[in-house]
Amino acid sequence: MVLFSTPPPLRRAYLDHYTARLHRLTPEHRGQWGELDATTMVAHLRRALVYTMEPGGGPTAKPHPVMSLPPIRWLLLHRLTWPRGKIKVTSKLTAPAEDDFSEEIAKLTATMEAWAEFADANPKKSAPHPMFGVLPITQWCVFHGRHFDHHLTQFAV
Repeated sequence: MVLFSTPPPLRRAYLDHYTARLHRLTPEHRGQWGELDATTMVAHLRRALVYTMEPGGGPTAKPHPVMSLPPIRWLLLHRLTWPRGKIKVTSKLTAPAEDDFSEEIAKLTATMEAWAEFADANPKKSAPHPMFGVLPITQWCVFHGRHFDHHLTQFAV
């Protein structure tokens, strides 16, 4: 892993940044690593946002014993590159897309707006992350920004 600069958090102020990158994506784009196709990746990002907004915080798992340690979690969220094609997540987040590419982009864009409203309205809320443990919304914004950047980079947009 190497140090890098953190992409912007997924907050209202940066929605245009991520939306512009999403709109450069096409269903023909192929990932540079991993198994997701472009449509499934878009659905994956949407599902991650939805799970975070659900009561109870989404997918539950015992947090990773090392990655949930505050200094390690901070490094992973803010400074270290993420492994490419190595992280396995619940099938709920990687199931095939329900709709075609255009519809999945529209649903993700709407969910990003809903996320921005949710984050603004719930600044003191926390939710469990399956590897990092309980994160406050501010850290979820950082996570989602990193997550979006990771997958958009995977598809070279």
